Amino acid sequence: NLDSSYLRSIRFIRVARALRGIRVIRLIHYIGALRTLVFSIISTAGSLVWTLLLLILVFYIFGVIIAQIVTDHCRESAQRSTGNLDALPSCEKDASRYWFG
Repeated sequence: NLDSSYLRSIRFIRVARALRGIRVIRLIHYIGALRTLVFSIISTAGSLVWTLLLLILVFYIFGVIIAQIVTDHCRESAQRSTGNLDALPSCEKDASRYWFG
């Protein structure tokens, strides 16, 4: 059974530690180079987000294109082997050879 005054003192210590961290942020006002560096990083964060979004979009587009190429290859392979133009694409063995040699 923990005493409530003990829990209050632990909570006070945690708050005091958090306030110590805020003191470090106040140092930014006194050190001009550090302030410039922090503000530069913050101002480029927006550009970084847009760049990452564009990169993810490019990866997605190439992933879709490559998936379509592999599906078309498997469909043509199934059509050639069966002679049926409505054949479902299936080339599990063939796909590994196609990609890995």
